[in-house]
This record gives sequence, C-alpha cells and structure tokens, in this order.
Amino acid sequence: MKKKTKNKKNVNSEIEVGNLFKIILVIMIVFGIFYILTYYMQKNKKTTTNNGNNDHLAIIQYDEILIGNMLNQSEEEYYVLILNEEDYRTKYKNYLANYTNNNKFYYALIDNAFNKPYIGETSNLNVDNLSDLKISDTSLLKISAGKIVETYDGNSAVMQKFIDINK
Repeated sequence: MKKKTKNKKNVNSEIEVGNLFKIILVIMIVFGIFYILTYYMQKNKKTTTNNGNNDHLAIIQYDEILIGNMLNQSEEEYYVLILNEEDYRTKYKNYLANYTNNNKFYYALIDNAFNKPYIGETSNLNVDNLSDLKISDTSLLKISAGKIVETYDGNSAVMQKFIDINK
C-alpha cells in the first residue's frame, strides 16, 4: 500500500509542476504581448512627433492678465485691452498680433470669473483706485508708471485708437 501513495504523490506533484509550467507560460505570453504593443505604440508616437505635428505642445502665454493685476506689469508703459472672449477671438486677436506698432499690449477677458468684480452696467475707467474700476463694454486702457493715463470705451473708440497707434 505504501507504493500506491508514493505513486499518487509523484503523479500529483507531476500534475502540479505541469500546471505551474502552464501558468508561467501564459504569464510570459501576456507580458510579451504587452511588450510588443508598447513598443509599437512608442515607435508610432515618435514618428508622429517627428513629422512636425506640434498641435499638442503646451504654449505658455504671458499676454492675458487679470484686471486686478493690470497695474503691476513689468513694463513702464503698456496697454490693456479688456473684452469678452468672443470679441478677442473674432476681432482683436489679429490686431494684437500684427498691429501694435511695437507697443506692449495685454488683454483681460471679462468672461474670466476672477474679473467679475470689475464688471458693471456702466463703465468707470478714470479711477485712482483699481477697486473703483468698472467695465461695461470693450475698453482699452493705457498704463504708465502703474497708473491709468488714457481710457477708450467701446469698440469704435478702441478701433480708432488701434488706427492711431499704427499711423
């Protein structure tokens, strides 16, 4: 009887070793598939970025500011254009890129939640204290030495100033 239990143990251990081998083989195949997929995905990723497709590059822009910070810029003299985002994209983005005649321009979007305290029904642009500033329409402010020195309220006045700047 002892022989039967020994044979039974040998058979059980052979089955366990066979199962262990199968499990290891399956794990190696799964890792191999993931390795091959990762390799080809990385290879394709490198070729698309080398083709000059820079659509996904992060661009840091320094021209959009908050109204509350508009008197604290590093330049001695500059302009701040305050408007909504749609007007910026459809009307003024091209002007700011091409027609500034070497003047520094910043823009502040009234759609930005941080600029909401400065939005009012009527404009109050000629202020000494920034907390009194109210914007109701597209406005252009000239800042010199940290103070508002010129103001232009409304699209027509702002466009006229752009024309005057480029003469």
